[in-house]
Amino acid sequence: NRELVALGVANLAGSIFGALPVAASTSRSANVQLAGGRTHMIGFVVFVLVLLTQAVALPALAYIPQACLAAIVISEALGLIQVDQIKFLIRVRGNLDLFMMAAIFLLTVAISPQAGFISSVFVAVMFILRSTAVAHISLLGRTKGGRFVDAQENPELQRTDGLMVVRFEQSLHFANSSLLKHTLSRIEQYGDAHAHPSLPARLPPLAAVVFDLSDMVSIDACAVETLCELIKSYRSRNVQVAFANLRPEGKELFLRSGLIDLAGGVHHLFGSIELARAFLDGEAKDSSTYELGVPDIGVNEAL
Repeated sequence: NRELVALGVANLAGSIFGALPVAASTSRSANVQLAGGRTHMIGFVVFVLVLLTQAVALPALAYIPQACLAAIVISEALGLIQVDQIKFLIRVRGNLDLFMMAAIFLLTVAISPQAGFISSVFVAVMFILRSTAVAHISLLGRTKGGRFVDAQENPELQRTDGLMVVRFEQSLHFANSSLLKHTLSRIEQYGDAHAHPSLPARLPPLAAVVFDLSDMVSIDACAVETLCELIKSYRSRNVQVAFANLRPEGKELFLRSGLIDLAGGVHHLFGSIELARAFLDGEAKDSSTYELGVPDIGVNEAL
């Protein structure tokens, strides 16, 4: 950031005197690296050399063909081609990355560097949006040791009829929360987020759901609004809702939005999935002892 500020200030100051704009250059960076430059002092040295060249050798340089300049740029840019990275992609069979690399290279050669650059940025943004547009949700099952792990990877896990424990595998935001309700509906009916909705339901009717939020680092207002609508839908069907492992930064937003009140109050917040499951299963004698997921001594002894 400091270098960007320095470039901006230099261009503002230089514009007063009619100077050429200062900009970064990939080929110049490669030239500096190949020349052994290690510190910012190389910039001052280049400045002095350019100044002397303009004052003394500029008339002679005017007769040099532009092809020579192109050859210099190409020879320096060849050092930027990372052959080892290409070999690595071939070894790990990164076919999509190789295809995009070849396509952008051909666009750069056939059309222009600008076309290749704009295409690469556009493709990168599309891939990022595609990877973040779908919320990754896992249905959890209970092992014999009492841990909750992904049920799809461990089909032999114990399940409680009517109880669904799901974990959000990433942060929730406006881009990936729009399909949240449909994804949870498929998990509720089929135990699989990718099941086709035309199939008959394979799981018994839902009575309670626990949301494990341990991997949800952040959440925005749009996602909270979606969760509010989801909780309202569950409560209209008399489905009990509890939250486990909610991070402190998300708790304040949950409280301000009224999401916790929709779920039944702060005693539906728990420090672990097991506490939430025990509360929803009716194993707790007094729900107030589970408030905020911090059980008292009596509950610990009971468990």
